[in-house]
Amino acid sequence: MKKNRMLYVVFFVITIIYAIKYRKINEKIIKIKVSSKLKKYTKIALSSTDILEKAAAWYMIANIYCFDLREYLKAMDYYQKILSVSENTYLEDSALFNMGICAKNLNDRKGAKNYFDEVIKKFPETARAKDAELELSRL
Repeated sequence: MKKNRMLYVVFFVITIIYAIKYRKINEKIIKIKVSSKLKKYTKIALSSTDILEKAAAWYMIANIYCFDLREYLKAMDYYQKILSVSENTYLEDSALFNMGICAKNLNDRKGAKNYFDEVIKKFPETARAKDAELELSRL
C-alpha cells in the first residue's frame, strides 16, 4: 500500500513538472510567433506608400496588441492611426469597435460606451453595430 501511494506521489510530481515546463515552452513559442507577426506588419506599415495597405498593417498590429498581448493602450494608439488616415474605409467600423473593447478591458466604461455608440451611429446596418449593441448591454 505504501509503495503504491509513493508511486502515485512520484507520478503526480512528474506530471506537475511536465505541465509547468510545457506551459513555459508553449508561452515562448507564442511570444516568438507574435514577435514575428509584429515585425512583419511593422515592416509593411513602414515601407508601404499605399495608405490603405498601411492602415491594414496597423490594424493587424493593433489586433496583436489587443487580443494576443493584451496591451490595450498600444492597441488603441494603432486603431487611432487607422481612423486618422482611413476614415470612411472598410476598417473604420472594426477599429472603432475594437477601441471599445480595449476601453472596456481598461475598465473605462464611459470610453467603451462612446466607441460602441459611435459604431452604432455611423454603421447602423452592420454586424459591427449589432456587436456594439451586445457589448453595450454587457457594460
